[in-house]
Amino acid sequence: MYSDNINLIYLKFLQPIVSELNRLNKIFQLDKPDPAKLLMELLTFYRSLLERIGLPKTFQSWQDIMEFNFSDENLLPLDAVDFGVQFRLALFEANGISDQAEKDLKCRCRDYMLELSKEIRKRLPDNIKQLEALKFLSPIHVLSSSKPRIDELPFFHLFKGDIGKAEQQWRVIHTLEWKNTEDGKTEDFWVEVSAYTDTAGDRNFGDLGNFALSLLALPFSNAAVERSFSQMSLIKNKLRNRLEQKSLLNIMRIRAYMQRRNICCHEFKPSPRMLSLFTAEIYSAPPEKGGEESTNV
Repeated sequence: MYSDNINLIYLKFLQPIVSELNRLNKIFQLDKPDPAKLLMELLTFYRSLLERIGLPKTFQSWQDIMEFNFSDENLLPLDAVDFGVQFRLALFEANGISDQAEKDLKCRCRDYMLELSKEIRKRLPDNIKQLEALKFLSPIHVLSSSKPRIDELPFFHLFKGDIGKAEQQWRVIHTLEWKNTEDGKTEDFWVEVSAYTDTAGDRNFGDLGNFALSLLALPFSNAAVERSFSQMSLIKNKLRNRLEQKSLLNIMRIRAYMQRRNICCHEFKPSPRMLSLFTAEIYSAPPEKGGEESTNV
């Protein structure tokens, strides 16, 4: 099977696509991904697939991407599909491949990109226009003199504070010097903005900073949830199958706390209240439900 030229060419075709999928998957599994770039990474890859199999057209806006029709009349002819340079080189170097086998191979590769595009389309959120606007929260856009109006920020219609005050903060934010302006430090930048105080000790950008942080707190991936299930399976295994729910939750909470703060177990210092709770009573079995002891609790 591995010495078959057809399989070799197909693997050459798959290699760059699968590598890019692995890179995207790793980004979405990060503990602190940059929300301003997360969606754009996925949309960029989705757009690149569409341009390889679809008729020549531009995909500049979210409407073009979301409204693309996968019908046959919008797809390129088989010979015009972009299968990649590795595919073309491998096909050129291969010997003894009939025209029908080459056509079947191209159909197989084209169908893979088509099905992959459809699966990615299913995973794109319906409110993609609002999420795409999160790029305006990156320091590059915020500190630009040509930044958009504040009402162009995503979900700004849900803002409950003083709109006039927030607009003035948005107007002058680029005139001050900030530390966390590097690319990929969107959250750190807005934490700094939210905590900024003037000479009188007032938080001049508190309204704007809190609103931006509330947007960045939106869940963009279920990686944290999946990771919690994995941690639960590691803690409550076959040898500890009688572990109570309260103990399980406490262990998971401690692990999550240490992971967020990059603390190892030997560096953790329990508080005096924690030490006071470590008594013989924590090892006592709870009274059975319906027993005499349960009525006296």
